[in-house]
Amino acid sequence: MSDPGPRRISRRALLRLLLLGGIGGGLAAAEWITRPAGLARYLTWAGRGAVTRLAARPAAVVLARCPSYHDDVLACLTEAWAQADMPDVRGKRVLVKPNLIDFIEGYPVTTAAPVVTAVVDLLAEAGASEIAVGDGPGFRRDALPVAQACGLAAALAERKVPFVDLNYDDPRPVTAADGWFFRTRTLWLPRHVREADLIVSVGSRPRPVPLPPRAGSTSRCRSARTATPSTGSTACCTGSGPRWTSSTRSTTTSARGR
Repeated sequence: MSDPGPRRISRRALLRLLLLGGIGGGLAAAEWITRPAGLARYLTWAGRGAVTRLAARPAAVVLARCPSYHDDVLACLTEAWAQADMPDVRGKRVLVKPNLIDFIEGYPVTTAAPVVTAVVDLLAEAGASEIAVGDGPGFRRDALPVAQACGLAAALAERKVPFVDLNYDDPRPVTAADGWFFRTRTLWLPRHVREADLIVSVGSRPRPVPLPPRAGSTSRCRSARTATPSTGSTACCTGSGPRWTSSTRSTTTSARGR
């Protein structure tokens, strides 16, 4: 009886094996990547995100140039706010959140006080019923000394607008919406965040600045946004009560120092 020799695999069978191997490898990789959340939940989030991107209205971003903080920042912001078709704030409680990382003489790393007060004035003119300004910095646990040092606290006191240290603002647990956080069902949020109808985030456009050794970690503590005399501020990011939503509209004002 003659030896038939080694059995050859057909091209069709090889393609099937490669296809099955690719599917198995893809599923294994997907399971490993999504292991903290779970594959089913990850696919739910991805599908919901894709639907939102397709169905949501396009985001409107307005850029407005302001020569310096000594110019009319309010007029610049008001025009940009109108062009971006920002939400109606009449009768609403609004929380304005600047970046109060720290105060270091000669190394400005906070949102400029004139921009924060311009946002406050804009909201007041637009009819907001209640306005508060607050931050909960991670680098300096006490926000009030930073607000006092950069001149923000005094400017708010003139306008009779309260400043709130969000790190100590009666934090309480709030149920997370839609199961976005898979390891916890609740988030601890400050009172002014829970009660706000609208949250306006007044951040800073980053520019590299030399920092002294004692503040070398500042750039890692709060998103990489550091304010310098030539940086501007952005507004706004909105949230509604304890359920967080990203704003589809924003304005950016670039203020260049002289």
